Amino acid sequence: MPVKFIIAGTILIMLAIIDAVSLKIPNSLLVILLLSSIVYDLIFEHAKFASGCISFLVMFIIFGGIYYFYGGLGFGDVKLVACISYVTGFMPAVIICFIASLFGLIVFVFLLKFKVGKQIKIPFAPFLTLAYCVVIIVGVSLYEC
Repeated sequence: MPVKFIIAGTILIMLAIIDAVSLKIPNSLLVILLLSSIVYDLIFEHAKFASGCISFLVMFIIFGGIYYFYGGLGFGDVKLVACISYVTGFMPAVIICFIASLFGLIVFVFLLKFKVGKQIKIPFAPFLTLAYCVVIIVGVSLYEC
Protein backbone atom coordinates (compact mmCIF):
# COMPACT_ATOMS: atom_id res chain seq x y z
CA MET A 1 0.00 0.00 0.00
CA PRO A 2 1.50 3.36 -0.98
CA VAL A 3 2.45 5.69 1.84
CA LYS A 4 0.23 8.32 0.22
CA PHE A 5 -2.89 6.33 1.15
CA ILE A 6 -1.79 5.90 4.76
CA ILE A 7 -1.01 9.61 5.16
CA ALA A 8 -4.30 10.53 3.51
CA GLY A 9 -6.20 8.12 5.75
CA THR A 10 -4.62 9.62 8.86
CA ILE A 11 -5.53 13.15 7.78
CA LEU A 12 -9.05 12.02 6.87
CA ILE A 13 -9.52 10.53 10.34
CA MET A 14 -8.52 13.87 11.88
CA LEU A 15 -10.91 15.70 9.54
CA ALA A 16 -13.73 13.29 10.39
CA ILE A 17 -13.30 13.85 14.12
CA ILE A 18 -13.17 17.63 13.71
CA ASP A 19 -16.22 17.63 11.43
CA ALA A 20 -18.17 15.36 13.78
CA VAL A 21 -17.50 17.69 16.70
CA SER A 22 -17.71 21.14 15.08
CA LEU A 23 -19.40 20.63 11.67
CA LYS A 24 -16.36 22.40 10.17
CA ILE A 25 -13.65 21.07 7.89
CA PRO A 26 -10.46 23.09 8.36
CA ASN A 27 -8.82 24.28 5.15
CA SER A 28 -5.37 23.80 6.70
CA LEU A 29 -5.82 20.02 6.87
CA LEU A 30 -7.28 19.94 3.36
CA VAL A 31 -4.20 21.76 2.09
CA ILE A 32 -1.92 19.31 3.91
CA LEU A 33 -3.89 16.39 2.44
CA LEU A 34 -3.68 17.74 -1.09
CA LEU A 35 -0.07 18.95 -0.95
CA SER A 36 1.24 15.74 0.60
CA SER A 37 -0.41 13.74 -2.18
CA ILE A 38 0.89 16.09 -4.88
CA VAL A 39 4.44 15.93 -3.51
CA TYR A 40 4.24 12.13 -3.32
CA ASP A 41 3.04 11.91 -6.91
CA LEU A 42 5.67 14.31 -8.20
CA ILE A 43 8.44 12.33 -6.50
CA PHE A 44 7.28 8.73 -6.97
CA GLU A 45 4.42 8.51 -9.46
CA HIS A 46 4.74 11.24 -12.10
CA ALA A 47 2.01 9.81 -14.31
CA LYS A 48 -0.65 10.12 -11.61
CA PHE A 49 -0.19 13.87 -11.17
CA ALA A 50 -2.08 14.92 -14.30
CA SER A 51 -4.91 12.41 -13.84
CA GLY A 52 -5.18 13.44 -10.18
CA CYS A 53 -5.52 17.10 -11.13
CA ILE A 54 -8.21 16.31 -13.68
CA SER A 55 -10.04 14.11 -11.18
CA PHE A 56 -9.83 16.89 -8.57
CA LEU A 57 -11.31 19.44 -10.96
CA VAL A 58 -14.10 17.19 -12.21
CA MET A 59 -15.24 16.22 -8.71
CA PHE A 60 -14.95 19.84 -7.56
CA ILE A 61 -17.20 20.96 -10.41
CA ILE A 62 -19.72 18.14 -9.85
CA PHE A 63 -20.00 18.56 -6.09
CA GLY A 64 -19.70 22.33 -6.35
CA GLY A 65 -22.73 22.24 -8.61
CA ILE A 66 -24.61 20.09 -6.12
CA TYR A 67 -23.65 22.53 -3.36
CA TYR A 68 -24.67 25.57 -5.41
CA PHE A 69 -27.91 24.31 -6.93
CA TYR A 70 -29.25 21.85 -4.36
CA GLY A 71 -27.48 22.41 -1.05
CA GLY A 72 -27.53 19.68 1.56
CA LEU A 73 -23.78 19.61 2.03
CA GLY A 74 -21.22 22.18 3.05
CA PHE A 75 -18.50 23.67 0.89
CA GLY A 76 -15.93 21.92 3.08
CA ASP A 77 -17.42 18.62 1.93
CA VAL A 78 -17.03 19.73 -1.69
CA LYS A 79 -13.35 20.48 -1.13
CA LEU A 80 -12.87 17.22 0.79
CA VAL A 81 -14.40 15.12 -1.99
CA ALA A 82 -12.16 16.87 -4.53
CA CYS A 83 -9.07 16.15 -2.40
CA ILE A 84 -10.07 12.51 -1.96
CA SER A 85 -10.54 12.35 -5.72
CA TYR A 86 -6.99 13.58 -6.27
CA VAL A 87 -5.62 10.98 -3.85
CA THR A 88 -7.53 7.95 -5.16
CA GLY A 89 -8.40 8.82 -8.74
CA PHE A 90 -11.80 9.46 -10.28
CA MET A 91 -13.52 6.05 -10.23
CA PRO A 92 -12.48 5.10 -6.68
CA ALA A 93 -13.68 8.56 -5.57
CA VAL A 94 -17.06 7.93 -7.20
CA ILE A 95 -17.29 4.62 -5.35
CA ILE A 96 -16.24 6.33 -2.10
CA CYS A 97 -18.96 8.96 -2.55
CA PHE A 98 -21.55 6.27 -3.24
CA ILE A 99 -20.59 4.22 -0.18
CA ALA A 100 -20.42 7.35 2.01
CA SER A 101 -23.89 8.34 0.83
CA LEU A 102 -25.20 4.88 1.73
CA PHE A 103 -23.67 5.14 5.21
CA GLY A 104 -25.16 8.62 5.60
CA LEU A 105 -28.56 7.43 4.44
CA ILE A 106 -28.52 4.57 6.93
CA VAL A 107 -27.74 6.98 9.77
CA PHE A 108 -30.37 9.45 8.54
CA VAL A 109 -33.06 6.76 8.41
CA PHE A 110 -32.04 5.62 11.90
CA LEU A 111 -32.32 9.20 13.18
CA LEU A 112 -35.71 9.63 11.48
CA LYS A 113 -36.94 6.54 13.28
CA PHE A 114 -36.23 8.37 16.54
CA LYS A 115 -37.69 11.63 15.12
CA VAL A 116 -34.47 13.65 15.28
CA GLY A 117 -33.38 13.40 11.62
CA LYS A 118 -34.68 16.76 10.38
CA GLN A 119 -33.62 18.78 13.41
CA ILE A 120 -29.90 18.09 13.31
CA LYS A 121 -27.11 18.49 10.80
CA ILE A 122 -25.20 15.33 9.95
CA PRO A 123 -21.48 15.73 9.16
CA PHE A 124 -20.44 14.03 5.93
CA ALA A 125 -16.66 13.77 6.51
CA PRO A 126 -16.94 10.77 8.87
CA PHE A 127 -18.86 8.84 6.20
CA LEU A 128 -16.35 9.84 3.52
CA THR A 129 -13.50 8.71 5.77
CA LEU A 130 -15.15 5.38 6.55
CA ALA A 131 -15.88 4.81 2.86
CA TYR A 132 -12.29 5.75 1.96
CA CYS A 133 -10.98 3.15 4.42
CA VAL A 134 -13.34 0.50 3.04
CA VAL A 135 -12.34 1.19 -0.57
CA ILE A 136 -8.61 1.31 0.19
CA ILE A 137 -8.66 -1.89 2.27
CA VAL A 138 -10.90 -3.80 -0.14
CA GLY A 139 -8.98 -2.45 -3.12
CA VAL A 140 -5.64 -3.51 -1.67
CA SER A 141 -6.94 -6.95 -0.73
CA LEU A 142 -8.42 -7.44 -4.21
CA TYR A 143 -5.18 -6.27 -5.78
CA GLU A 144 -3.17 -8.79 -3.76
CA CYS A 145 -5.39 -11.75 -4.77
